[in-house]
Amino acid sequence: IKAHRAAVGLRSASGRQMQEVLRTLAGLLETSAGSLLRANAKDLARRDPADPRRDRLLLNRERILAIAASIRKVSRLPDPSGRVLERRVLANGLRVEKRAVPLGVVGAIYESRPNVTLDIAALCLRSRNGCLLKGSQEAAETNKAAMVLIRKALKAGGLSPDCVVLLPPEREVVQELLTAT
Repeated sequence: IKAHRAAVGLRSASGRQMQEVLRTLAGLLETSAGSLLRANAKDLARRDPADPRRDRLLLNRERILAIAASIRKVSRLPDPSGRVLERRVLANGLRVEKRAVPLGVVGAIYESRPNVTLDIAALCLRSRNGCLLKGSQEAAETNKAAMVLIRKALKAGGLSPDCVVLLPPEREVVQELLTAT
């Protein structure tokens, strides 16, 4: 419910405001890489070093800088909200337009790739959608640290930090998410 209320507020945010939030988030990633790396080290410590899937969980300075660069690219994408997709005039003279509008709240379920938390949040915010993120237990600490940065960027941009919500990593949450109305 909080995410829905917060997403309603996103509709009135300006395109410039959304760009600024994303640029702030990218900057926070670069300046706060240490907190993400410490959280990621906790997640990695629970994995077998020989596990080939460990690499997708691994963050390092280079990967964090790449995520920040990706978020900056998203900030430069054209604002999709309000864009006219189709325009026509009916036989009776009525003018009809089809416009792109935010969905509201997007739910995403994904595995142990901590970059996905930031990628989905950035894309949802750029399109003025709130999001519910359900990552895996393997990346729980890293995802929590990423959420701290996301919430800071939202607050700095004058938006509700509830626009992006990280759900608990337990599997039982999936059923709840899938049946939410």
